[in-house]
Amino acid sequence: MADPRRAKRNAPPVQLSPEEYAEFIAQIDLDKIWISNAEIHLLGSDARPADADITIRSGSVGWGLCPGGFEAGQTFALSVTADGADAASITVEFHLRYRSDAEMTDAIFQDFHFNLHVNTWPYLRAFVSDMVGRMGWEPITLPVLKIGTVTQSHTDAEQQAESPARTPGRGGAAAKPPRPRKRPKSR
Repeated sequence: MADPRRAKRNAPPVQLSPEEYAEFIAQIDLDKIWISNAEIHLLGSDARPADADITIRSGSVGWGLCPGGFEAGQTFALSVTADGADAASITVEFHLRYRSDAEMTDAIFQDFHFNLHVNTWPYLRAFVSDMVGRMGWEPITLPVLKIGTVTQSHTDAEQQAESPARTPGRGGAAAKPPRPRKRPKSR
């Protein structure tokens, strides 16, 4: 099995045309998704704070080839604070296996990481709601992912894009995924 945390790095990536990227996307299928690691820490009260800040970080995106396609990994880290104190933290890593006739490359993955967010976000929402409920808190419902609102960088130093948000007293979280950042084109 490929280790998606170890990205294949041969040559500097080049920018794909929208047509080339669309052609690649059209021929892939998501075969499997699973949680490879998760940590949940209740750091404060067993009651969810009425007015809490939720920060969502995404990172550790990587990919690797496997027979019949490729695998990729996506990590999310959520932290909940209230009144300046940490209340809880949740970290979860998803791995995904895609069937693909075309080989994944760094040039394709430059754009594909957005698809990882689209594919993993519903699982993150379900995981967070379930785990928060199991902590004894009223479940938190993360918002739906809106295309064009995800940030994902490719360097270790930048992989901690934060998105703080206020949660309402009751109901779902008002958290929004980070805003997109353009990656400079390779020359």
